[in-house]
Amino acid sequence: FDMCDGCYSLALQEIDKINNYTSDDNKDQAFVKLKADGVICKHGEYDYTIDVMNYLLDRDCRKAYVYGSKIPQDKIIYLLAVVYNGFRQVLSVQGLGANKENASERTGLTPWQVKNASQHLNYYTIEELQENLLFIRKLEMGVKTGKYNPKNIVDLLILGILGGDKV
Repeated sequence: FDMCDGCYSLALQEIDKINNYTSDDNKDQAFVKLKADGVICKHGEYDYTIDVMNYLLDRDCRKAYVYGSKIPQDKIIYLLAVVYNGFRQVLSVQGLGANKENASERTGLTPWQVKNASQHLNYYTIEELQENLLFIRKLEMGVKTGKYNPKNIVDLLILGILGGDKV
């Protein structure tokens, strides 16, 4: 808990990483290995990107904006990558239809990714998920080429995904 600066959601994420890494009861050894590999690290400043992604996936505009406004400009590309991956994972799981058996094998996602994506199913149609993926890629390319100013990306992202006003 101290490694995550007292943040309960980050602590749960790190615990999930450990649990998914090891199938036996040797959690301490898994923790040491993941920490040495840099998968688990001491969090300094709280990273709001996961929160923004979760709120976008749940169509919670207000919270997505509140937490998105806390993202530093130098982390905008990272934010877009995290949000893109979140939507891609939801599309992969939701695209399975009613039969979610063997979802990891059928999608290529880890059990942890399937579990996280399953929490956000059916907030969007398959078509909306596909459109959002294309839109996020367009924003990322726009930032990289200088077409879009990084300080406006959170607004454009939220408006495009939740408001339907894709630039």
